[in-house]
Amino acid sequence: MNDTDNNRNKGHDTEETATSERQQHEQNNRRRNSSVVIRCVLRLKGLTYTSLASRVCDEDGSLIFSNLQATLVEDINHFLGLKVMEFELGTFQPRVLLAVLCIFLWNLCVFKELRTIWQLMKVIFHVPKARVTSFGTDVPRFAALAKSRCALMSVVCLGRAVIAMVLLIAGSVWLILDSIDPSLRRELQKWRLGFRKDLGHWATHSELHCKYSKIIGNGDIMKQFQEESNRKWQWPKHYEAIAKPVANIDEGLDNDMQYDINAAWFSLRRKRALECQSFIAEHQKRAYAFFEERVSHQSAMRDESDLWTEWTTQNASLLSSHVIAQAKRSCAHFVELVLREEVPKVRSRLQDAEATRAKREAAVIEAETKFEQMDPQQLIAMIELDKQAVVIKQADGTKIKEIYQNYVADFGYKNSGCWVEDEMQRLLDTGFRKLSREEYVGKAFQARSTLELVAERAKQEGVLTSREAHLITQNLFTAGEGSFRLRVKLHKVPMKGRPIANLSHSWLTSASLYLCDQLVPIQQSLDFAVASSTEFLRHMPVQVPSNYEIATIDIQNLYPSINTDDLISSVQQSVRLHYGESQKSKFICQLLEILLRNQYVKHRGECYEAFGVATGIPPGVFLANLYVGQADRVVYNTHRDEIAFYARLVDDSVVCATCVDDVHNTLSSWKPELKWDITSRGGRSQHGENAVAFLDLQLSHIDGHMVWQTHRKELNSYLYVPAASCHPRSVYASTIHGEVCRLLRTNSSKNNLIKHLKFFAEKFAMRGHSYMDVWRSIQLCLQNGRRKTPDIKKAKKFFMFIKYSRSVPSHVIKSCLKKHADDLRRGFKDPISVSLAYTVQPNVFKHHFVDNWLMASRDQ
Repeated sequence: MNDTDNNRNKGHDTEETATSERQQHEQNNRRRNSSVVIRCVLRLKGLTYTSLASRVCDEDGSLIFSNLQATLVEDINHFLGLKVMEFELGTFQPRVLLAVLCIFLWNLCVFKELRTIWQLMKVIFHVPKARVTSFGTDVPRFAALAKSRCALMSVVCLGRAVIAMVLLIAGSVWLILDSIDPSLRRELQKWRLGFRKDLGHWATHSELHCKYSKIIGNGDIMKQFQEESNRKWQWPKHYEAIAKPVANIDEGLDNDMQYDINAAWFSLRRKRALECQSFIAEHQKRAYAFFEERVSHQSAMRDESDLWTEWTTQNASLLSSHVIAQAKRSCAHFVELVLREEVPKVRSRLQDAEATRAKREAAVIEAETKFEQMDPQQLIAMIELDKQAVVIKQADGTKIKEIYQNYVADFGYKNSGCWVEDEMQRLLDTGFRKLSREEYVGKAFQARSTLELVAERAKQEGVLTSREAHLITQNLFTAGEGSFRLRVKLHKVPMKGRPIANLSHSWLTSASLYLCDQLVPIQQSLDFAVASSTEFLRHMPVQVPSNYEIATIDIQNLYPSINTDDLISSVQQSVRLHYGESQKSKFICQLLEILLRNQYVKHRGECYEAFGVATGIPPGVFLANLYVGQADRVVYNTHRDEIAFYARLVDDSVVCATCVDDVHNTLSSWKPELKWDITSRGGRSQHGENAVAFLDLQLSHIDGHMVWQTHRKELNSYLYVPAASCHPRSVYASTIHGEVCRLLRTNSSKNNLIKHLKFFAEKFAMRGHSYMDVWRSIQLCLQNGRRKTPDIKKAKKFFMFIKYSRSVPSHVIKSCLKKHADDLRRGFKDPISVSLAYTVQPNVFKHHFVDNWLMASRDQ
């Protein structure tokens, strides 16, 4: 029993031991096989960096444990008829195709927005404009749109268009970046940031280059170096007196020369400042050239090529040729987009900065112009107001000046209009007579009826043509009287005013113009009356006796001092002498009497009648010359043997005689109501006398030889047209040409001519023009003036007038006129020329003069 149990226990132990040994052996075999497989897989994958599935699909022959899978893939490929490379993604792989489709749809969306904006702008342009928006009565739609609303809608459309263009470019760039490989995208973003920095440096150095070039071109020194060069060094006075040049330091100075240590110090620091400035300017110029090359298109494409080559070298084993080609095209497209987006923005910023600088310079010139044109009373008022101003500090830290309103009103009432009001009243009292409304209406109606009757009779007698009669009588009963204004004579000391009776829009305008045409030939027959300095120089002798004195004699307040009856009688006599006892002379005398006895002006609702000749009527100069011409004949007949020359323009006379006082006494005795004054005398240079000013000439003689040069008034501000003004270039060229011709005529010596030409160039350059350009134009005028123009038959000129603006394509208009000129010439027998002429834009100051000045004066 016991033996049987023992044998049974031994067999059971033996069976358990065998089972455990078998399990241990199987486990060891599995570990060994798995380690081999892992080592093989890791070895194969580590060599090619390719997954097992990819290698099976590519039918890799080096596979060891995937023969069954490779065989199945081969069978599938034979069944489908596909090759291995056809499993790769082509050029338009899904990702790229999706990006291209998104870009296309995005462009369509933006173009739709731009089309909507364009249609809205067309509607705004064609809809009727008015001050206030109005709607139709029958149909609920706009009848007219307010101008302010149109402007607001235009600004909104412009903003929408700008935003759409920005979104178009930015969206395209973002979508292109999204379609590029992430690693290449990071490199392109880095390049874009670097390109932006280079553009910023280029813009900065471009502005500095222009600034430094202008400074060096003008011969100036930069502000930093100027401050350094102007610094002084304190030396004891005793040492300054005995200081001597130092060898190898003070160059170009000898011990025998007078030595100034402060001047030598200033010269040395200025020399060092110029050297430092040259150093900075040269390196800045090179930096500008460097960054200009960095932001060029060629440099950007080189950077793109280098970036692409480096990225391709790193990732060539992971990409196919189709993917590489697509990525290269996307990369080049990205660089082009960045150039089109970033470069115009920087150039626009530079143009805006340049425009801002030009506006600032124009504003400075305009402010200087207004200051120079400002009335002295206004300057005094501004100074007084500035003294009473109170400085107030605002919340943001800035300081402003404020003036109490009560003080402004009181000061303006007591000071600003005081002189003007008193002077206007004085002139009205001395030269005009106040009329009641009833008296004016009665006398004016009688004069108008008489003028109409006289003109109709002259038409019937054949003195006037139908056209001339219609010209004289047009607007006879519809036009009003003239206006009165004050012109300040700043060059007089003390300052005075000149009364101006403006009859250019009155009912006597047409008759006055006709009378001017009839009096011109009578004035030309006068022996001593001149119309300009050119005519005076033509008749002035070059040699005079050496002991003769030159003097100018002026009539005080000529026009109001003339007796009306005496004037009518004198001028009618001159008319009869010239035209004879004819119907025409009779009509001119009647017209003259109607004009001189009905010189009416209106000022602040009151009517006035002028004495003598009103300053401002069209024939005023002719009438004064004819009237005072009698005094000229009296002087010449009395002092014929004592006068070298005598001439007069209206109330200014010049005489060269042995005794000027005798001539003055003769003139004073001719008409006691006229007061003659000797304003200047001398002209004998050998006796040290000053030259005498007549018109725009300074006359003198040296031992009997006449010398003349241009006369310039001390208070002349030389307010030529500024360079920033909206005028054609021909206006500036004509101004220079006219002044050069005048200086050639009014200067007898070459030295004086050069002196006045340089003076004119400096004054013209102060108005914003380039001195070198002005001087070059002057030299060109001098060269053209020496050429003799051939005598050719002048063609009649016809002009096409347009309002000047810098945006007007004048070259296009001129080419069209030249193209169709032959069609115009066919309608004329004589040769004609057709050209373009400009009209100036309306003057803003003149446009607002009534609102800013007259209304303010009326309120006071």
